[in-house]
Amino acid sequence: VYDNESRNLKDTYKTKMKNFNKQHSISIINLETQFQHYLKERKEARSKFIQEAELYCTKKKQLKRDLEKELMSLSKVMHRQAEIIRKAEVGVYTNGIKNIYISQIEKSRSISSISRPTTCQGMIRYNSRISEIQSRRRSKV
Repeated sequence: VYDNESRNLKDTYKTKMKNFNKQHSISIINLETQFQHYLKERKEARSKFIQEAELYCTKKKQLKRDLEKELMSLSKVMHRQAEIIRKAEVGVYTNGIKNIYISQIEKSRSISSISRPTTCQGMIRYNSRISEIQSRRRSKV
């Protein structure tokens, strides 16, 4: 009787273990497929983010180049105007007759005496120097 019961217990134990192992392997396979799907989604999201970042960078670089060109063209216009004003002060357009007397000190500080920048950083420094000169002129008046 004892041997019969132990065999029955062993058999039920073996079948339960087989069922448990099957369920366990099924759940492991399920987890693996879920993880693979998650990795695939993360990879797609990362590649999409990289594409968007590269597109953003190229747009911003192009915008920066366009703004630098516009800034430099405005600088050229400003220098042309400064040269016209300088020539008017000297009397080039009025056959040598000077309309206004500008002291030598002011001429040494004039806008046209500042060399024209060739880069954007130079343009920023240039504009700050011009602002200083113009504010000094306003404060004297």
